[in-house]
Amino acid sequence: MAMAEAVASEKLGGAGSRRRRQTTAAGADTTAPSPSFHADLGGWTVSIFLLKLRFGRGRYRWGPRCDDSGKSNPVRGGAPGQAAASGPKWFSVASRIGGKAGSSGARRSGINRPTEQQPAQPVTDQPSFFSLTPRPTKPIHHQSTYLGLRLRRANASRSSLSSPTWTHPTLWGNGDYGRLGMGALESRWSPTACPFFLTGRPDGDDDDPPTSLACGGAHTLFLTESGRVFAAGLNDFGQLGIGSSVTHSLEPIEVSGIDEKVVEVSAGNHHSCAVTADGKLFTWGRNSSGQLGLGKRAGKVVSTPRKVDCLADARVKMVALGSEHSIATTEEGEVLSWGAAGAGRLGHGHETSILGFSITTSEYTPRLIKNLDGVKIKRIAAGMLHSACIDEKGTLFIFGQKTEKVGFGRSGDELRPTVVEDVPFSEEVACGGYHTCVVTDSGDLYSWGSNENGCLGLGGTDMVRSPEVLKSSLFKFPVSKVSCGWKHTAVISGGDIYTWGWGGANGTFFEEGHSSGGQLGHGNDVDYFEPMMVEFSKNARAVHVSCGFNHTGAIFEYSEN
Repeated sequence: MAMAEAVASEKLGGAGSRRRRQTTAAGADTTAPSPSFHADLGGWTVSIFLLKLRFGRGRYRWGPRCDDSGKSNPVRGGAPGQAAASGPKWFSVASRIGGKAGSSGARRSGINRPTEQQPAQPVTDQPSFFSLTPRPTKPIHHQSTYLGLRLRRANASRSSLSSPTWTHPTLWGNGDYGRLGMGALESRWSPTACPFFLTGRPDGDDDDPPTSLACGGAHTLFLTESGRVFAAGLNDFGQLGIGSSVTHSLEPIEVSGIDEKVVEVSAGNHHSCAVTADGKLFTWGRNSSGQLGLGKRAGKVVSTPRKVDCLADARVKMVALGSEHSIATTEEGEVLSWGAAGAGRLGHGHETSILGFSITTSEYTPRLIKNLDGVKIKRIAAGMLHSACIDEKGTLFIFGQKTEKVGFGRSGDELRPTVVEDVPFSEEVACGGYHTCVVTDSGDLYSWGSNENGCLGLGGTDMVRSPEVLKSSLFKFPVSKVSCGWKHTAVISGGDIYTWGWGGANGTFFEEGHSSGGQLGHGNDVDYFEPMMVEFSKNARAVHVSCGFNHTGAIFEYSEN
């Protein structure tokens, strides 16, 4: 394929012709363990927390299920669709305004929380390695808790930006197929502002900046303030939603065919979706396992957005896309899933044939997860072969593959949603290729599952079968958002971004060289086994982050100071 002319990218903090959009800089992380009272005592903050009670489950109401033609059919179950062959082992991501996502990553050598990078040394007779020597770490807050009384030294965060602000998308990592939207194919090892939205769009509408993005297998979706959708990257299965005439796009192109304001976008391995302000769901891209939810009669590839008509009577609130499956929740807290059903990732359990044999199939239209009867779900996530959701009381449910890789307890797949008891009061959840991360309402981060390339952030690479909390000293402030890639992870803490796991190394590192990775954003392409802060402009704070297969994107809010 022809190489397009490179567009000069601008690093964060660089000069740009963006219009300064006036907003209120709310910005502070609001994740809190429970209601509390605060007082300042000589540089210390005293917080007294109130007891948080959990009550019984609410009433559950069955919603619509679609038949194979995509029409609404208000019944509880239904015959399964035909079995589908397993597809490529990639992963996906789901993103929403102010929300989170899931996605992808692969393997090389690792290092454990480096803090200063030194130039690589030549290696002659063996595979190339290099070392990083430590620098003094940045101060972190001291925190101690005793009987509900928490003392924490005051420390200003990026959340305190108070001057006029504007937002801008920033990406880094693998640049193949133009997935970074930079107008070129080169990788970026550090956060780089997307020039398409920085220097002026062809339509001249610079007053409509992106407020959210979703990184998928090899493509990225951008959602603007007015609800328009743009896409860049690979289009081999129509996942950009711009038709089938181009194989990839180096710059963002507007997705047409959605005549309503979009409030959420999600990007899977080869499929994409958008949710409108009135709760309608549009899907496009690869449909080999029914992951678009359009019924058996829909084609294997849908290259422009199509409304999921069988959900016309429901108001969709959130969608998460896995490698070949999709999950959605409605405003009433109902959960539906569809697509490839292998390993129990849809949460419907095994269907039994007339001969008594256990079989798994694809679901070609959205189907309610029966085992969540009476549960109101507020968060969902989808990985390659497993899924997760959180109810309104903070209870975490997991279902799908867990043999040898995903962990979370005893061996054997969970074919229906199962409660994870070891994580208290969950707020955010993200599923990677074979790992899971959860943020609690107190801002703690738990991780478990496959730990290849150090993607769990626990300091090693051994698999972890049950949730383990990351040391709070690794972050300056409580964690508020998390996104999982194939084998890398990113979080937001106090407006800062921390990343760890697979760096995308191809075995060598040169200051001016090319790499297939760099998705951690630390100026190199090696693995990090513990969280490391991503350096970017001091007058910016992160408000959204999304991990793709081997690229990462974020929305930064900038101030004039």
